[in-house]
Amino acid sequence: MSELLHGKVVLVTGGASGIGRGICHEMAKHGARVVIIADLNREPREGGSSSEDLVAGEGGQAIFKKTDVSSGEDVADAVALASEYGGLDVMVCNAGIVLQEDILAMSEEDYRKILSVNLDGVFFSAQAAARNMVQHGKAGSIITMSSIGGLRGAAPTAIYSTTKGAIRLMTASLADAVGPKGIRVNAICPGIIDTALSGGSGPEFQAGIQARIAETPLRRSGSPAEIGKAAVWLASDLASFVTGASIVVDGGFSAIV
Repeated sequence: MSELLHGKVVLVTGGASGIGRGICHEMAKHGARVVIIADLNREPREGGSSSEDLVAGEGGQAIFKKTDVSSGEDVADAVALASEYGGLDVMVCNAGIVLQEDILAMSEEDYRKILSVNLDGVFFSAQAAARNMVQHGKAGSIITMSSIGGLRGAAPTAIYSTTKGAIRLMTASLADAVGPKGIRVNAICPGIIDTALSGGSGPEFQAGIQARIAETPLRRSGSPAEIGKAAVWLASDLASFVTGASIVVDGGFSAIV
């Protein structure tokens, strides 16, 4: 087992499934002592071992906290758990949703739901994490989850892309705001990743996914573990002079399209 994150206390929102589950596992594999899994549901959408079991299997301690990231109070309660272990070292603001979008037919309810989870949730999570890090004197790392959808627009995911683009600008601004405290803030922009979310929409959406994979230089989708490895790097001292960055992990898709 790597010691890159030896003894670190990590919180991952949306950590029970998909990319978040992969991040939890990789954090534990690289020495995280405590991984707090903040999610609405404990069981992974894709089936298989829970994030808690994966963390425990790597020798870490896993704590599940039912959390609605669109509620600042819920997020603050989850982050407060880190204080029991000396404070938060790493926050991964990963929770997000994808809804099928028809801009002409989209309801106000769906519009606000996407914004509340994907955008409000990231801000509340990063804010609570930064407060906890300052309280405990931690030069921590905050990692947000953007997307290649945040690099350019697309009709089928117009509002989703809007939130993911906003996350990139929020990340840069937060990096400037908390950098003097020694806290780094960076974004990851995943490409097509093999998760239940990417596989659970309608045929038109799936056709778009397959077309993107066919155009990707590596000719495949990524895995949650590959996003987890990028998160480990950003969380570790190997990235000690990296802040305000958006790291694209997409198999080369955005480089050629």
